[in-house]
Amino acid sequence: MSCTFGCIKCLLFVVNFIVWLAGAGLLGIGAWARVDQGKFDILLGSEFSVYAAYILIGVGIFLFIVGFTGCCGAIRESKCLLGLYFTLVFFTLSVEVAACAFAYIFRHTAQDIIKKKIDSAMVIKYGYPEYRLVTVAIDHLQTKMKCCGISNYTDWIGSAYYTDPAMSLKRGNTTVPHSCCKKGVTAECNQGYPVIDDVSLINVEGCYTTFVNWIKNNLLLLGGVALGVALVQILAMIFSCCLCRRTKDKEDSYDVTEAERF
Repeated sequence: MSCTFGCIKCLLFVVNFIVWLAGAGLLGIGAWARVDQGKFDILLGSEFSVYAAYILIGVGIFLFIVGFTGCCGAIRESKCLLGLYFTLVFFTLSVEVAACAFAYIFRHTAQDIIKKKIDSAMVIKYGYPEYRLVTVAIDHLQTKMKCCGISNYTDWIGSAYYTDPAMSLKRGNTTVPHSCCKKGVTAECNQGYPVIDDVSLINVEGCYTTFVNWIKNNLLLLGGVALGVALVQILAMIFSCCLCRRTKDKEDSYDVTEAERF
């Protein structure tokens, strides 16, 4: 029996040490994101990056505390620390379930917000000198995700970059930006206006469509990860209860021994 509790104690310590490291890592990433804005902040709005950074910092601090409490509770076999740890993990699991339900209910609203942000950046701001960072962000997005436009490559035809006469010299005889071109193709891949010469040389799927498809294709993986995390949290709560019970039994045994001595 003592060997079993020894294993439980070690497992609880290892799991929470990993949680502690993860909390420290998220805290560092959140602080970095708050100080150094990324390229996509221009597309989604600065408020998104600020909120995301603060969420990462908050989650990092919370995980740091949970991991520290679990490690100390496992080592010291303290009923107080183990009880606090159980409460924190139960609260975390409850918040995660609520967050998943909230995300599922409002998933279409979130998608619409993201789509409107990207639409505004591509259709209205792309290519203009005063929105240079927007242009860089969109080109980076299209290159990395191998996409073009919002829903598909034809979205660019109605954008200000291709309808504003002032942009004609900069645009040249092209239908889409060069960032829509497939990797490794020639510099003339986007030639042709208002109809592109060779569609096979560019990525035709829209960036929003690509993102949604990526989420759909990875739902099973994301669900598996979420289920795995939930199982680890449930096991951690069970282990903490077992250790807490063992600590109580040891204290009761100690009290009985002391009473027998007197």
